[in-house]
Amino acid sequence: MQRVRRTTAGILTAAALTAGLITAGTATATAAPTSVAQAVPSNQCGYYSGSAYTDIGDSGSKVVEIQCLLEVFFGISVGPSSWDGQFGSDTEKAVKTFQGRKGLAKDGKVGPNTWAKLRA
Repeated sequence: MQRVRRTTAGILTAAALTAGLITAGTATATAAPTSVAQAVPSNQCGYYSGSAYTDIGDSGSKVVEIQCLLEVFFGISVGPSSWDGQFGSDTEKAVKTFQGRKGLAKDGKVGPNTWAKLRA
């Protein structure tokens, strides 16, 4: 739980910095929650708004979005590397867990149906 809180605080602080809501000098774990509520929409983590097909071997913002949504909103760990933007075996396992919980085919690939459920 502490790891999730630290990771969430760090990501939220980064989002607030990117949005210009706080400055680097004030970027602390306690400053983030107030500002981030305005910077990050409640239905997504805010790294990627598309729905491109994504699976093992992919990388970048769409993978960070998947990793963030799985951990923050669904409590599914994406492994020790957390939100590294690399769709590896830990992220694939987390996606399969999520798909199983949502009644989707557990193929570990994030297509239109899985994106829709992640953002529901």
